[in-house]
Amino acid sequence: MTDDLKRLDLFKTEKPPCSLRFLPSDINVVLLGTYDLNKDTNTRTGSIEIWKFNESKFMKLHTKILNDGAILDLKFDPFDDLKFITCNSIGIITIWKIGLDDYDIELIDNINVFDQDDGEVLITSIEFSTVINGLLTFTGTNGQIGTLNLSNGDKSINVFDTEHDLECWYGTFGCIGGLENVVFSGGDDRKLIGHDLRCQNEIFQTNRIHDAGIVSILTSKGSNKGIGKFLNNGYGLWCGSYDDSLSILDLRVGLNQDLIPGLPPKIIQKLQLGGGVWKLIENPNHDKVLSCNMYDGARILDYSGDEVKVDKYFKGDHESMCYGGDWNDKFIGTCSFYDCIVQIWQP
Repeated sequence: MTDDLKRLDLFKTEKPPCSLRFLPSDINVVLLGTYDLNKDTNTRTGSIEIWKFNESKFMKLHTKILNDGAILDLKFDPFDDLKFITCNSIGIITIWKIGLDDYDIELIDNINVFDQDDGEVLITSIEFSTVINGLLTFTGTNGQIGTLNLSNGDKSINVFDTEHDLECWYGTFGCIGGLENVVFSGGDDRKLIGHDLRCQNEIFQTNRIHDAGIVSILTSKGSNKGIGKFLNNGYGLWCGSYDDSLSILDLRVGLNQDLIPGLPPKIIQKLQLGGGVWKLIENPNHDKVLSCNMYDGARILDYSGDEVKVDKYFKGDHESMCYGGDWNDKFIGTCSFYDCIVQIWQP
């Protein structure tokens, strides 16, 4: 299969990259979180690399080496786009600030959300609420899902009573119609679980959507664009899995749009994408989603019609796991892990 996009640049990171995000305040700047395992000492280290587009290629500006814990995820605060967070392999969420003058980063705080007494717990994902300022969710290799409230002076941490049986890979918030109080999580146990923030209990759980672990989740924003014509009311949810498929779900049960506790969502559509669906990143300006497909590059998915369709395919020199990606109106960035490759594409 040949690439459908034009590649603008290729560069390599010092350590394996697993997270890539463009700076919202300057789309020419990209941040990369890296993860390196030393098998001899069984220790993990990481870094944050900052690159900027200069005329025709990306040039490295800074590298922040982290000797204590490797980075698994990096996300910008939707209410303060100069603030971002990382999560690492020793159960710590770190808050950072980036400056627009020299693009250097400043460490603001470290918050330990998982007790490491019972063995090392890796934080596998972090995600901000786009509705509630300062609220984020995190997931762990111990199967737990929790929230951290940065708007409180005490930085309160809550862990849900319902856990996954195996590693929990991803968690995210709903957005409208009461779903802003719901966290959806997916894990290696194939389960999709909905948790209610207000009572710490589950709304539903099901392991019937995918044949392997659920590793990515995208919720409908409920805007005019929405996720598909039939899901623009805000009750849409996408799930990506190790089984190479993407499931498009509708959380509604009937025409009254009420959620019935304990009843799993309805599968509207299922697509085979040729690789594990590790990341799903929506473009806020278009009816499209970027999908990072592990061992088979990436795809752009178009949901402007009645069904989700693959619009573009690109892989290039990604010969190992394509774990990270992000995009804006100027660039698409994707990174692959073991070969330390970052590729920049023209949307």
